[in-house]
Amino acid sequence: MQNDELALVFHAEQAWLLQEDGSCQPLAAERALQIVDRYAQFGLSEVQQACLQNSAGNLWQALDSHRRGLAALDAQDYEKARPLLLQAVELGNHDALNDFGCLLGKADQDHASALTYFQRASDAGSAPAARNLGDRYRHGRGCEIDLMQARHYLQLATARGHRAAHLELAILLFDQEPPVGDLELALQHFLEAWRFGQRNESDIQLGWLYEQREDYAQAQRYYLHAIGRGNSYAHWSLGLMHRYGRGVPVNHGKARGHLQSACEAGFESAYLT
Repeated sequence: MQNDELALVFHAEQAWLLQEDGSCQPLAAERALQIVDRYAQFGLSEVQQACLQNSAGNLWQALDSHRRGLAALDAQDYEKARPLLLQAVELGNHDALNDFGCLLGKADQDHASALTYFQRASDAGSAPAARNLGDRYRHGRGCEIDLMQARHYLQLATARGHRAAHLELAILLFDQEPPVGDLELALQHFLEAWRFGQRNESDIQLGWLYEQREDYAQAQRYYLHAIGRGNSYAHWSLGLMHRYGRGVPVNHGKARGHLQSACEAGFESAYLT
């Protein structure tokens, strides 16, 4: 219960809020949805759940339809998912807009219509939809390739808390020339990707970016991680650092070892070093 809520009363198939003067008023739909969604698993009776669901009205119906539709979508049961997600959309569930867009792209290959639903969902504040828009503009699915738009929506997704979008944005910023590309900003997002567990996907870029900044201690940290998964470029880079004393003492033995490992892995530049 919140600070201004004394107790809930369940009566006439609705949930009511007990006031300090002993009177009751109907529980607001948004609050009813919050309670039944958060506390149903902690011992609410069937009657209490039904009363809260009735008080939540269309909000509950939209949430329930969305969840069942999303489960069907994840199971690739598109025939079952379609009407459920559409019902959730019609009842005002913004997350369902994004998921219905995913269905259109996966089941129908209708990327133009999917883009429309992603746009509606993003305009309503959806982080996954902003990420999906960034992906579509980056690859030209349902639209012309527009890398500035891709950057905009991926940045919007990260600002809204979408973790996976950090890596996608970092790669875009790293691979492209300005004004789309931005190596300083790429570094920030690769670091976020690293923090959120995408280490194998960001270690090489982080090593290279720190090497360009002449922060060799940090570069070595990320290259060593990449070496742990057998990356030949990291062996080559560390070989050069030890050969020329970049941030570490010159050590021809270590340089030879790393460069030989790079050669054995088929990294062509290492043959000429």
